Amino acid sequence: MMNFPQKLAQTGRVGINICFLLALMAFACSKAQMPISNEQEGELVIIVNEDSAVITVKDIHGILIAETTNRFSSYKLVPGHYLVFGEKEGKQPFSTLVEVLSGKETVVQIELSSPPADAPSLSFSVVSDTVEYGKAVLIEWHSNGFQVIIDQGVGTRGPVGSEEVLFSNPGNKVFTATAYSQDNLLTIKQDSILVKEAAAPILPVIMLSTTSLVTVNASAKITWFSQNADYLVVDYIDNPDSQGSKEITFSTPGLRIVTATAYNQSGYVSSTDTIEVVEPQVTWVDDIIISAEIGVRADKGEAGMVKRDSGIFAIEASGKYQIVTEVWYNSGDSQLNESFYLQVRDHSDNLFLPENSNSGIYKVVPDDPGTPHAASRESGVFDLSRGTHAIDILHYAKISNYYPQLLNGPITGPESVKILGFRLVYLGN
Repeated sequence: MMNFPQKLAQTGRVGINICFLLALMAFACSKAQMPISNEQEGELVIIVNEDSAVITVKDIHGILIAETTNRFSSYKLVPGHYLVFGEKEGKQPFSTLVEVLSGKETVVQIELSSPPADAPSLSFSVVSDTVEYGKAVLIEWHSNGFQVIIDQGVGTRGPVGSEEVLFSNPGNKVFTATAYSQDNLLTIKQDSILVKEAAAPILPVIMLSTTSLVTVNASAKITWFSQNADYLVVDYIDNPDSQGSKEITFSTPGLRIVTATAYNQSGYVSSTDTIEVVEPQVTWVDDIIISAEIGVRADKGEAGMVKRDSGIFAIEASGKYQIVTEVWYNSGDSQLNESFYLQVRDHSDNLFLPENSNSGIYKVVPDDPGTPHAASRESGVFDLSRGTHAIDILHYAKISNYYPQLLNGPITGPESVKILGFRLVYLGN
């Protein structure tokens, strides 16, 4: 039968100090001089790598057989299966099932080790679900690690803190926070917030169109359209609604100046047009005004960059028409390429392009910088035939790779363009 030192050598275990090994060899030699007297019994030898560990042996039914705190111990047992347990504070518990054979020696080597380190705790949140563009976003975090790294331009911070973050453009913003422990373990948390575009204009919006040329005693049309107005004052019109149209006559020739003013609590905005009254035998064409609330943007592919049929109108007198577009620039200077161009189609889908192009065959209307405001922008002169026509709006991003001369830096975000309406002014043949 293999003696205990041979058995120990066969296990190849390391980490037992020299004194312990010599004591163990002496113990084994003394055991070798005392052979097992009862061939029906076997011997269970337990060796543990830690002092003061509690070692227990139980039979297969859970009945306690032995308990010790020695680093090695030996027991003569009836052949069968036994449960061996090792415990020590701050160490991972040990347990195993062993079989003791008649006349044989069974060695159990117990290695108690420290439990694995835990990842750092981390709580992270964006305090609000939504915020209006231009206002700060508040974030908060708390960790038991030694540092937290947050994206969206925040950077490396201490384990506990809060901070306000400003974004240069609207949209859904996702924050990722990563907490690190001294053992380089990490925990990741995310939260998000929707940065909404600026609200409707604070001041009211007013659009005005008049018949540009009319004969004495013939009807001239005044057409107006407003948004965000408490009340309007329109020359020659009594108690005007927020939008409408009315025909008036003049008995003498001359130039009439027509002003429409929209008021609200923030102030007022005026728009002016003229009616030239002449003697008869002059042909005139009324302006065409079209209200719209539509937009194009650069970051949603073809569907976002092109809006067909944005304005439908009928031409009764063929000729050249200047299209004036009412634009709401709602982002201030956070978006520098809120630029667009127009094309016109008739009922047979024939395409009409501007005669005063500035980018190949198109006329691009460039961004109008400054704080959020509405502006009337000349968008091209089109030679149009009689019949029904439709205006298509296209974002400058669609052709900017071919005609980049009107870019104000790279297009990286929505660069959204909001359209409030159109006015077509007859220029003649």
